[in-house]
Amino acid sequence: RQTSETARSLEQSSPRRAAKKRIHSMLSLAQVVSGFAGVIRRPKDTFLSHRALRAPTYSSLASTRQLSQQLRFNSFTTAVRKQAVRRSSERSLQVHMAKAFGTTCAGVVHEVGPTVKVPGLTLIDHTFEVPLDHSGAMPGTIKVFAREVRATSKAEDASLPCLVYLQGGPGFESPRPDAAGGWLSAAVEKFRVILLDQRGTGRSTPVTAAAMLNIGPPADQAAYLQHFRADSIVKDAELIRACMLPNGDKWSTLGQSFGGFCTLTYLSFAPQGLERCLLTGGLGPVTNGCSADKVYSAVSKRVLTQNKRYYERFPLDAELIGRIVNFIEKE
Repeated sequence: RQTSETARSLEQSSPRRAAKKRIHSMLSLAQVVSGFAGVIRRPKDTFLSHRALRAPTYSSLASTRQLSQQLRFNSFTTAVRKQAVRRSSERSLQVHMAKAFGTTCAGVVHEVGPTVKVPGLTLIDHTFEVPLDHSGAMPGTIKVFAREVRATSKAEDASLPCLVYLQGGPGFESPRPDAAGGWLSAAVEKFRVILLDQRGTGRSTPVTAAAMLNIGPPADQAAYLQHFRADSIVKDAELIRACMLPNGDKWSTLGQSFGGFCTLTYLSFAPQGLERCLLTGGLGPVTNGCSADKVYSAVSKRVLTQNKRYYERFPLDAELIGRIVNFIEKE
């Protein structure tokens, strides 16, 4: 500011002298900048020497530009290195976490979630990262979720055998108990019950319409969906059994509806992992001559009894259902 004021006063008195003063001011500023550049190039210098205070030249300005580019490049490479180290640390942490959670089966990451207590039950969440294609032909992994249920009075008893529940459907997740009751209340007295969300359902990697759009054309979708059948569910169960029962102990299954068909597949492909199998439906023909007519004939009396109880409770539905039956017969 003082230089500008001085220059204006000189300009009013003598334009020629003012022009010379401006030139000297610009040279002084350039010398200071060049001097600082010299200090940056020689970090060991602790003062500005008379050699550093020299007039700017093309070479010094070029060196300054090169230095600026080098500093930017060093900053970029440092950021890349930090990112690589961070990613490596995250991968190492995942491996250490998997080991800490007791994963003993190769290729499967087993994460143990929080423990929650509800009336009469203790719930422990488990998540397993398993191959999408157990044969290895199609790359990729998916997650399979399971909830371990223990009686609160026996929550610390790890010696209890396991009973894995295979849900019906297909396409439905396992039950979400909020209190002891029903068959589960009786089962936890003798077992640690594993409520398995079969691949594609519940908290496992889902199969939804939106997810299918990301897979690709119909042919790719069909190739993807073929890995969500009963045979893949059984292979998931065997990997989970190896993680939860590292000593190679067997476990029992309880198959409901479609879970019964999964049980038959389990007995066909991996019977060595099963202690006993319980079925509440979904039993396919196991002997010659076991036709659908014989099955329906065997259960027809019970169906009639259940229908009678229904109409006694909801008498107005009898007329409506009769109209529906008559419509179907006419069509």
